[in-house]
Amino acid sequence: MIMVEIWIPVLDKRYDFRLDQHTQILFLLEDLSEIICQKEQCSLKGDWKDFMLCHSQTERKLPLECTLAECGIKVGDSLFLV
Repeated sequence: MIMVEIWIPVLDKRYDFRLDQHTQILFLLEDLSEIICQKEQCSLKGDWKDFMLCHSQTERKLPLECTLAECGIKVGDSLFLV
């Protein structure tokens, strides 16, 4: 498990998450979208599979089939969800 910060530009909010670095990003997106919608008491419009998780420093999209570890994401890294 690693701690990362995730910024949601559409909400202009940042959240700290502890994520399993060995789980495929596709599955992390599903969990992240559910948790954020519950916290913000909103409903998800569209499909969570349309979201992209990106590395803030490099602004690169993280491939859905990869894990955070495979993408080189480390403790304290900052990501954004669009």
